[in-house]
Amino acid sequence: MNEDEANVVHPSILAWHRRLGMSADATRLAIKSMKAQASGRDVLEETVTELDVIQCMERHCIIMQNKRLLDLLDGGPDSTTGVVQSISKINQKLPTITPLLVMSDEVEDRGKLYLREATRHAFLSEAVPSYDATHQEIFNAVMALAKNKPAEVGSNGKHLLAVGNATGRQSVTKVIKDRINELRQEMRNHIHESIEEEPNLRDLVEKILGTTSDMKPTWAFVKRVALWRRTGTTEGCIQEDDPSKWNGKFWTEVDSRVKHLNGLIRDGQADDADKLQEAETYEADILTTDEERFGEVDLPEQSNCDVQQQFTDIFRDGLDSNV
Repeated sequence: MNEDEANVVHPSILAWHRRLGMSADATRLAIKSMKAQASGRDVLEETVTELDVIQCMERHCIIMQNKRLLDLLDGGPDSTTGVVQSISKINQKLPTITPLLVMSDEVEDRGKLYLREATRHAFLSEAVPSYDATHQEIFNAVMALAKNKPAEVGSNGKHLLAVGNATGRQSVTKVIKDRINELRQEMRNHIHESIEEEPNLRDLVEKILGTTSDMKPTWAFVKRVALWRRTGTTEGCIQEDDPSKWNGKFWTEVDSRVKHLNGLIRDGQADDADKLQEAETYEADILTTDEERFGEVDLPEQSNCDVQQQFTDIFRDGLDSNV
């Protein structure tokens, strides 16, 4: 921009140029406009007043601001950018985008990992009241935990667990129950192999816990595993008449023993000293018999385990839902 030319028209033009933050192009247009208004006058600097400068400069400043806004919206001539073009592109893609905005009724991969791990924790709880084929006790415990922490089930966790979403809940149910079936088979295999290979109780417990490093081998859990192996040695993990087939009643027999023991403990805690003594004798007999066949071990002290305690509480009291 020619400063001398601007000063000839009026000396305050450059001051207003800076004050209004105008572009050089806008100021040039303002100068041309002022020249046109004063055309035909003999003395230019006397015919363009301070008020003329202010009004003309402000008007051209607004014109340039509006032009920039229009360019932003439209992107300018032959442009593929700008808000208008962007909105047009979004509208064209809406048929593809819209289905993606609908919450999925499938469990995400990270949700599956969480549910499978929670199911393993529940199955290996020292407080499981039943391992039966309906999976109801273990399933209810895992579902209680999932509904208390729906975000762990995935970004669509609350949607999956919503009461009215039968399809979503069925997806969650399948993950849990499939995992329970796997664990019933896995743990029965461990018991069967332990009867043949004869590891002591501590080694068997460590093998069963495997990579579940956040679960400690508490005294109560050791006694539960000893009960599993008592069932395997007396009832068999495989069918007597066909060793190639598993004994389908293995977990039913385990449940029978668990129910009997829990009944004695419950009665004993209700001030029936004889029942409590009977429960202690029953457990002692299971442990003694196991040590006589598979070797004596230094059993772990009763230790605290957060995971065990969590599921002990859930099996006993349930858990409030956050869904």
